[in-house]
Amino acid sequence: MPVHKITCPECGQPMWSDSKRCLQCFLTKHHPRRGLIGEIVDAQGYVLIKMSGHHLARRDGYVRVHRLAMEKKLGRRLTREEVVHHIDGDKRNNREDNLALFPNQGEHMETHHQTMVNSF
Repeated sequence: MPVHKITCPECGQPMWSDSKRCLQCFLTKHHPRRGLIGEIVDAQGYVLIKMSGHHLARRDGYVRVHRLAMEKKLGRRLTREEVVHHIDGDKRNNREDNLALFPNQGEHMETHHQTMVNSF
């Protein structure tokens, strides 16, 4: 089945055909401790939703929600090199104010290193 954009049944905004709701409805109605139908949590603890055809989708069509939230915040696509960081360390807290963007993994790891150094 080809993937095409349709409208969200909750708000009428455009969305991908294999999603249950648009990203905005997902993010505003998502409870961080309770899962939604159509979402999964990967082995690293990140929440993913089905969005086949999205440029960041895995082979199975799932995309990490924190990367989608950052794209929405910035109003542009993320590159594969860019890293989205959860400020509070909770990988299920995908609110825009809890996410920071780094241009690459090296700069992201520098932040983690500085946090560890400062904690001693």
